[in-house]
Amino acid sequence: MWDSDQEVAPGENWSLKAGKALEESDTMIVLLSPDSMASPWVRREIDYALSSSKYKDRLILVVTSPTEDIPWILRKLRPINLYKNPARASKRIVDDVRHMAEATG
Repeated sequence: MWDSDQEVAPGENWSLKAGKALEESDTMIVLLSPDSMASPWVRREIDYALSSSKYKDRLILVVTSPTEDIPWILRKLRPINLYKNPARASKRIVDDVRHMAEATG
């Protein structure tokens, strides 16, 4: 799991590091909330994943709080609602990531 707080040192090129992390990852988990949907960075990362054949069927949407401003293109994907049942949602996230990892070999 890539965490910008851990992976990017002060003064480093954040967007370059994020881009490299996206290139190296096999699955993307997007946390959807009103704040994340207002973030241009999150929108760019979603656009990257949607335009890359690498992420076909490997984009996991997790709704962390009720969110109205979900882009239309993401509405065709089945999200996991974390706020409704955190325990069940957490298990499903782990299961989905595990399944995707097994599929890539």
